[in-house]
Amino acid sequence: MKDGRTERRSAGRRTAVQGLAASLALGLGGRASWSETEAVVRREIMFDAWDGPALPVALAHPRTITAATPLLFVMHGVARGARGYRDAWAAEAARWGAIVAAPKFSSPDFPKAEGYQLGDLGVNGARSHDAIEPLFDALKSALGLDAERYLLFGHSAGAQFAHRFLFRRPAARVSAAVAANAGWWLRPIPDIPYPYGLDGAPYEPAHAARAFARPLTVLLGAEDRRRDGSLRQTAQAEAQGPHRVARGQAFFAAAKALAEAEGAPFAWRLAYAEGVGHSNRAIAPFAARILLGDRAD
Repeated sequence: MKDGRTERRSAGRRTAVQGLAASLALGLGGRASWSETEAVVRREIMFDAWDGPALPVALAHPRTITAATPLLFVMHGVARGARGYRDAWAAEAARWGAIVAAPKFSSPDFPKAEGYQLGDLGVNGARSHDAIEPLFDALKSALGLDAERYLLFGHSAGAQFAHRFLFRRPAARVSAAVAANAGWWLRPIPDIPYPYGLDGAPYEPAHAARAFARPLTVLLGAEDRRRDGSLRQTAQAEAQGPHRVARGQAFFAAAKALAEAEGAPFAWRLAYAEGVGHSNRAIAPFAARILLGDRAD
């Protein structure tokens, strides 16, 4: 006789209520909310099945989840607004039939850029970059997903997290990633000091070549040229360009040049969101099409 979980998996479907019950396992717990007019469920959970502090995770997903529903991690910006990033992506979750998960890395637990974006400082030895893989395992198990890989998106400071994550975690199960509108980048140039370049970086030399082979899209809002207060203006950052578009172009060019010099496979691409400035909400549809566009519209 099959138990309820096996029967649900064989049917390949879960309702939002069943999904909420499942999420109470494996270090997850939270609440769900939706209205009769919404095609997407919004949920907040707590994740503590890893060596670091408990992380709030804001989720958005279709009312019905199947074993084949893709999972997309959305990394928030410097304001650490995971719910706002989730809400900006809710329409894309409904449109593309995807689960959007936005973990929150609070400033007290993961201070400054070193604690969040760079993943260099941790609480009791646990770093921000350490959380994504176990969170994927927990969500996959709790929601009954068959996926062996996940998608990754980051905007602004989240883009800094996303592209550095690929360097630091070369074996991470990322199927595709988009890094959008970062204010400054880890340029893969061997003689530029870390964290702006590879000199002294906490990565093995082979990590750069492995990162180049991952399908990363550097996505730039074509109008993201303002020098606002959140744009890093150190001498090292200014050397990357006067604004975010120029800095993203310089990052991509440096990566392509190093890959060509080392004869490494290069799967990255550079793309632009026309008419978009420094806005996660405005760039989300462009990023969603890149990451989820092979699914039925």
